[in-house]
Amino acid sequence: SQTLEALASCYLRQGAAHRAYATLRGQTLEPHGRYLLALACQRLDKDAEAEAALLPDRAARAAGPRESSQLLRSKASPVPHGAAGLYVLGSICEKGNRASHAIAYYELALEKDALMWVAYDALCRLGADVDPQHTFRRDAP
Repeated sequence: SQTLEALASCYLRQGAAHRAYATLRGQTLEPHGRYLLALACQRLDKDAEAEAALLPDRAARAAGPRESSQLLRSKASPVPHGAAGLYVLGSICEKGNRASHAIAYYELALEKDALMWVAYDALCRLGADVDPQHTFRRDAP
């Protein structure tokens, strides 16, 4: 599995998302492999597959980020790579015109990493009510 992940990572860095996808598709993957598969799927416009790779729990996907927020905030979150994985979920939802879900995922990403500027930028772009004093407080994780 680690060998496949390393190969897929190289393919993604080369811009060969189709090769990374072919390498990882259908494999039993560790969280890092699921994240790489999601990136490959996202680049290939396979957004439903990308979302399923990042959040394999169908019930959590169907419920949405607000209803699943406790699970997504927990240490046992099924989303690999914490804030980065949540950001990718947000960008998938934004692309699919699910703005409320995108906003919720971006907010969760900022909760996990208050310095994830791309998530803050996306929230501003979507017109979300973002309080910089709250988002970038000194005691943030």
